[in-house]
Amino acid sequence: MTDAVRRFVEELGQDPHFRDQLLHRHYLPAVPARYADFPPLPPPFIAALQAAGIPHLYSHQHEGIEAIRRGEHLVLTTPTASGKTLIYNLPILEKIWQSGGEARALYLFPMKALGQDQYKVLQHWQPLFPPHLPLRVAMYDGDTQSSQRRKIKETPPHILITNPDMLHVGILPYHSQWQEFLSRLSYVVIDELHTYRGIFGSHVLHLLRRLRRICHYYGSTPQFIAASATIARGKKLAETLIGLPFTEIRESGAPVQGKHFLLMNPAGSAAVLATRLLLKAIEEGIKTIVFTKAR
Repeated sequence: MTDAVRRFVEELGQDPHFRDQLLHRHYLPAVPARYADFPPLPPPFIAALQAAGIPHLYSHQHEGIEAIRRGEHLVLTTPTASGKTLIYNLPILEKIWQSGGEARALYLFPMKALGQDQYKVLQHWQPLFPPHLPLRVAMYDGDTQSSQRRKIKETPPHILITNPDMLHVGILPYHSQWQEFLSRLSYVVIDELHTYRGIFGSHVLHLLRRLRRICHYYGSTPQFIAASATIARGKKLAETLIGLPFTEIRESGAPVQGKHFLLMNPAGSAAVLATRLLLKAIEEGIKTIVFTKAR
């Protein structure tokens, strides 16, 4: 595919339909991966990772796992698809394993669909746990049936996946019903940290302060782990939102493909130019996505 893209870019510079509209192009070369060995993990975990085609970790994954193991509050701002989920899932699952099922974790996602995706990921880890220590994972959102909500409260899962709205209306106001879960809460994962800004962000700030205060009341001091898209001041955002000092990991060890940047100046309609570029890319067999205004 790299050769096809390179050929596509070269042809644009020669094609009379496009060359006069191509003002500038720039190429960022590929960056190779930087790997690290697996940290000590339960043998079934390592076997599962290797079976999934993950023979080793990227350097930032190893760094993040070790930071979590040291008890540091961590914010991850590495690029999309750099393996952030594994950074917090591995040490959290390890803690549940080592504690004999005593540890608990709360996963917060801004949208239910993201929480459901994570639920499916965690289901793949359930068979690795022994029969005497089954890993329990539960979704708790607006779609959760009343009967299931009662079961979750009566037998709290090791990992509870929810969203800020449900934490606000369904958990914290009834914290006495969640005492067993909150008193053992070891981790709070906040995904999509960059979405918590503006008015919504200020609401979530107070929500997390309430959560910390209630956890303190029940004798727990959870460790916070936040994951974000690449933003300029991720550490500052996490510390402002949660009120605790954070360690930030920005540098990714994942490989990066070479990137071509083309600056076009349409002679006529930008939509027409985009359409022609799309058609040409399709003819060349290049997978393409177009972003445009909804209306």
